[in-house]
Amino acid sequence: MGMLARRFIDSYRRMAPINLDVVEWFETLQYGRCLAAVAMAALIDDGIVGETHPFRKSAPAMIRQVRMITEVTIELPGGRG
Repeated sequence: MGMLARRFIDSYRRMAPINLDVVEWFETLQYGRCLAAVAMAALIDDGIVGETHPFRKSAPAMIRQVRMITEVTIELPGGRG
C-alpha cells in the first residue's frame, strides 16, 4: 500500500472501521485496470497509453504490488513486467 493510501486510511480509520482485505481487493482491481490498459497499448498502439503515460511508467511498481498482495506474477506483452 502506498504512502498516500496509508495516510488516507489512518485518517479515515478515526471515523469508521476499515476492512483492509477490502481495501487490498480494490487496490488490486485498480492495478489490474491500469495494467490492462498498458497491455492493450502494447498490443494495439491506441495513442492513449504511450511511453510517457503514468500507467506505463508505474507498471513495474503496480506489478510488484499485485504480486505482494496476491502472489500472482504478471508479465505484460513485450516483456514488460
